[in-house]
Amino acid sequence: MENRPRSAANPIGRLMGSVVPSVVDAVDVDDVVARIDVNELVRRVDVDDVIARVDINVLLDRITVDDLLDRIDVDRLLDRIDVDGLIRRVDLDELLKRVDLDAVLERIDIDRIVERADLGSIVAQSTRGITASTVDLLRRQIVGVDEVLTRLGARLTRRDPDTDPDGPAALLAAIPAPTGRRRAPSISGHYAGPLSRLAAIVLDWFTLVFVFGLAAALATWTVDLVLRRPDTGAPLGAPWGSVLLALWALLYFVVPLAVTGRTFGKAVLGLRVVSRDGTPLHPRQALVRVLILPVSMVFLGLGLVGVVFGRERRTLHDVAARSTEVIDWGDRPAELPGPLNQWLARRQERRAAA
Repeated sequence: MENRPRSAANPIGRLMGSVVPSVVDAVDVDDVVARIDVNELVRRVDVDDVIARVDINVLLDRITVDDLLDRIDVDRLLDRIDVDGLIRRVDLDELLKRVDLDAVLERIDIDRIVERADLGSIVAQSTRGITASTVDLLRRQIVGVDEVLTRLGARLTRRDPDTDPDGPAALLAAIPAPTGRRRAPSISGHYAGPLSRLAAIVLDWFTLVFVFGLAAALATWTVDLVLRRPDTGAPLGAPWGSVLLALWALLYFVVPLAVTGRTFGKAVLGLRVVSRDGTPLHPRQALVRVLILPVSMVFLGLGLVGVVFGRERRTLHDVAARSTEVIDWGDRPAELPGPLNQWLARRQERRAAA
């Protein structure tokens, strides 16, 4: 009995080994699956028991996050999100109640924010922008009147104003053509007209006399205080006052013209004095121009008629100094008022076509 084969001692095992494979081969798996009621099967599954048997840590270890993210269609996911519904579900009052504003404000470094924003620079730029726009508006109106006056002067002398040069050729060639959204033609480098030049000289003389009078009064008061003299009421005596005023006027006009080509009044009106060919003014030219200026004004201002009737709008002191005066608004393009801009654009197109 002890030496009998194991298979002989287990007849059931021999039977299952021969019968089961035959049964399995005879079973139609598809037919079996088709006969299974999946809903009934799912109902019989104890989901809680299944979840309790799942080891979450082992399951998460088997998940590759990168593969999972690659399978997610973000656009499709966002399309399914009802943003409006999500916002409606948010209780803003409750959310704000949970925010500790004092803690938030304590974390904000106001000084650093102000430093990064550079509010001083922003205010300064805004102020400069408003001032520049206002000044440019005034300049546009003045140069518009200048254009009308000079065209009228050309007609009175029976000359076609469209044949007159706009400005020194070399200077105009160095000014870039309008590009981008700015289609208005620029008049930078064009000869300055009578009203602009008159306004500039009036402003210069007012500034000159005001500064001289203030300086003279201050100097007289200082001398009287030091020497303990009684206040005479007159800043300077007539002879010395006239001499000092003449010297101050010479310095006021010559030095700025020699250095920058413009005085205070010309800078405000957007004018610059250059040589006749458009090159910067030489100091000797500036001196000659200032010395001949009074001569241009005598005899009812006959030396100034060239500004209205001349082709290059030059005065007697311009001719003597071989200089001319042009429009120059610095880093901003000089423009005429709107209606005159259209005329200037057509004129420049005709000249370009010719």
